[in-house]
Amino acid sequence: MYQYSGWLILWSILYYFKIVMYPPLRIVILAALLFSMFLGIYYQIPICYNILSFLLHLSPLLFIDNKTDQTTMNYNIIVFLIYIITMELLKINIFDNYRKTVKQFQKNPTINDAIKKILFTKIFF
Repeated sequence: MYQYSGWLILWSILYYFKIVMYPPLRIVILAALLFSMFLGIYYQIPICYNILSFLLHLSPLLFIDNKTDQTTMNYNIIVFLIYIITMELLKINIFDNYRKTVKQFQKNPTINDAIKKILFTKIFF
């Protein structure tokens, strides 16, 4: 799972089922949404993918409440740092990864391909 938004979706689900005690911050979810939408527009992803991506990025807001205490903020910082370190250790550049994803979307421009690609590469791997 190379996109941070995938981590946020999984984290939100774990929080909803009370497996973890602290949710991702809403501002972090919205920042991931804006970042993803910016890259989608920049790399000219077809509109069906942008809409699906938008909906997936908003889905964590259904699972979390608006906790903004210091401990929740600290956990968000720690998770983000773990993500950055993981990407660095795996030598993955987020912009290159998005570019590769866009090329795949352009080869398979149907909504079924979009759903498969997003669900099975962004969230689970």
